[in-house]
Amino acid sequence: MLGGVPAWAQTAIPGITDLWAPDISFFDGSFHLYYAASTFGSGRSAIGMATNPNARSADPGYAWTDHGLVIESQPADDFNAIDPNIVFDEIGVPWLVFRQAGTTRESGCAGSMRHGPAFRS
Repeated sequence: MLGGVPAWAQTAIPGITDLWAPDISFFDGSFHLYYAASTFGSGRSAIGMATNPNARSADPGYAWTDHGLVIESQPADDFNAIDPNIVFDEIGVPWLVFRQAGTTRESGCAGSMRHGPAFRS
């Protein structure tokens, strides 16, 4: 979909060769693709986002635009920025939920942040 690993991810995660755990949601008039960028065992991970106004590759205007980094984690963090998923609260606000796995606690999808331009790095 993106044609390879974006340059920002190659810089943020040295040695990365592919992206994984894609999650696609439709809101605000576009499809939002969230994806994980990481190397196994490095402790460095990131979640990126791309948007596309169309879902079908045959449609006019079909093109994914990568918006880059949404959130990242470092080895010292008590969370891991992987396995992105968008959920909507009771009033329709999108939240990014991601995997919580770190040195202080182990659990399922426990990390979260509100989605929106003010919350992107």
